[in-house]
Amino acid sequence: MNAIPCPAHLSAFKTAQSAHRRAALIRVQADALMSHSIVLETYHRACRASENHYGAESWRKLAHHAREEAELLYTRANILESYIK
Repeated sequence: MNAIPCPAHLSAFKTAQSAHRRAALIRVQADALMSHSIVLETYHRACRASENHYGAESWRKLAHHAREEAELLYTRANILESYIK
């Protein structure tokens, strides 16, 4: 029996490992964006409380955009991991 791993199997293993790492990185980025959207939402509430309607609207849009991007990143990570299985 040969102790040297088959290059095709090694390549598939490294590809799967790399995909798992990329998915984990994408999830970390999504988590960071989601937490940032929470901060933006607090700015929105503060502006709304101080009756700064233009500022409140701007912060609301930014928070919404950050949440959408985070959700898109979560979806990409899920798709990437589904290809590995």
